[in-house]
Amino acid sequence: MQPLGVAALLIMLCSLVLAIRFRKNREAREKSHRPAVAAGDFTVRVTGWRRSELDRITEDFAQLYGIATPNVRETEAGVYHLEWSDGLNRDNLAFLVNFLHYPRGVDPAGRNIMATARLAPGVIDEVPPGRALLLYVPSDDEDFDRIHALDDQGSAYVVDFGRVRYVPTDDARCPPQVRGLIA
Repeated sequence: MQPLGVAALLIMLCSLVLAIRFRKNREAREKSHRPAVAAGDFTVRVTGWRRSELDRITEDFAQLYGIATPNVRETEAGVYHLEWSDGLNRDNLAFLVNFLHYPRGVDPAGRNIMATARLAPGVIDEVPPGRALLLYVPSDDEDFDRIHALDDQGSAYVVDFGRVRYVPTDDARCPPQVRGLIA
């Protein structure tokens, strides 16, 4: 191959790599700049952790995602309510429910961990208008990188963290404690 041909091929390959990188960076920026879900448009509850463990878990989550640490208050024996006065973006809400079940460096074995978030109607675009959502880790979870959601009309969704999209499913697997935790 001629030196000029090799140079042209290298330029094309570099351009392709840069274009792919630029696209991924732009997508990441767009995701991180999604508008916050207002504090009054969601509720997060968790049970199964001791307060000291929950404080460490939420601090770790806040550092991991570059957000404020929540205000944690016990609403009844062993049930904690997490609040962010400035709200959270919708992706972080999904990640949070999963992280509360599977935190880094804390072993949930032997515990009955339950975390859920209730989102007001209109927060998630992929859900029909006027429907509130419950986010939860499904019963017998084996994926560890997705959660499920159930709207107030009984329709279920899977939220895959690769794209953070709410995709309809027939497999709700909603633990019965979820509704009682958020009531």
